[in-house]
Amino acid sequence: MDVGGGKITELFLLGAGASMDAGLPDSKGLLRSIKEAVPEKMRGLIESVITIFPKNSEHNIESFFDFFNKLIDGDIYPLLDEKHRANLDPEKAKELSEKYQQLVVDCLIATQKKAISNNLFDYLLPLIRYAQNNNVPIATLNYDNSIEILCNTNNVSYSECQLGVSPFRTDVNLLKLHGSLSWDGGENQPPSILKYPEVDVIKTSGKPKKILFAGRKATTEEPFFGLMVTFYQMFFNLENLYVIGYSFSDWHVNLFIERWISAIYGHFLMSLSGELEFEKRMVIISPDCDQKTQELIKRALRLEKLQFPEIHNLFFEKFFIFHQMTAKQFLDNNLLAER
Repeated sequence: MDVGGGKITELFLLGAGASMDAGLPDSKGLLRSIKEAVPEKMRGLIESVITIFPKNSEHNIESFFDFFNKLIDGDIYPLLDEKHRANLDPEKAKELSEKYQQLVVDCLIATQKKAISNNLFDYLLPLIRYAQNNNVPIATLNYDNSIEILCNTNNVSYSECQLGVSPFRTDVNLLKLHGSLSWDGGENQPPSILKYPEVDVIKTSGKPKKILFAGRKATTEEPFFGLMVTFYQMFFNLENLYVIGYSFSDWHVNLFIERWISAIYGHFLMSLSGELEFEKRMVIISPDCDQKTQELIKRALRLEKLQFPEIHNLFFEKFFIFHQMTAKQFLDNNLLAER
């Protein structure tokens, strides 16, 4: 896939951790905000919902809304005990899910306003400059408008990548895989879809209008299906992937990365015979990047299925670069410019 007149050889992928230095919460923080915001009499219901999750499920905002989606679809309602059935029938579950989605959006908007007023997003400017100067698209799983805000305040033009809209003639090409606080929902959309008028976003033709909450991320619904296809196409000629603050918990995103790594592994095997140079890299920036987390990432990407296990460690050593630090620490130390 070509962007701005050139092939994509580098790509940024931002998760919740990329915005946490500006005070925005991660998925666990959003779950806490829901529990704190609901009336006292509702908190017992929230706790009862969480306790129904499988013991091996991580208790965060994704698992929370995924549970409600399963209730709404009728998948697990028959499995509930009598007490939970009385409080969580599909209609009630839909009502509560929309209410809690609204709370999530309100929380994000409030923290984003605070970040804007205190210039807390400024640490991301080196990322934007790198993207601008090197034709590197930014794919983000976040709803916040940190990238758009910094582009607007620093006279950097940007567009939101759309399937079939190429080449892009802007400084920064942004791909918001799960929607945005600034995307305006239609009259039939749930109340979680809000317009954020304080952000002077650039309007593009066919601009998406929704936020995609957990449990609905693997969807054929537009614009999200088209966005994921565009994201997949970006891996065709990719050489370097920079992953900032992503927890590797979205299986559909992991699948694209996994397929890309499988192809990269073939290049690596050829390099061992001296047939070509191997300079492709996956750079992961996260304060939680200890050895245990690194192994979890490898399992999440199902890298154990690669052939020739005796040379896996050599491949991991050359291909993966881990920075155990926050996004702000990484960018403040000018480590991106050293790549």
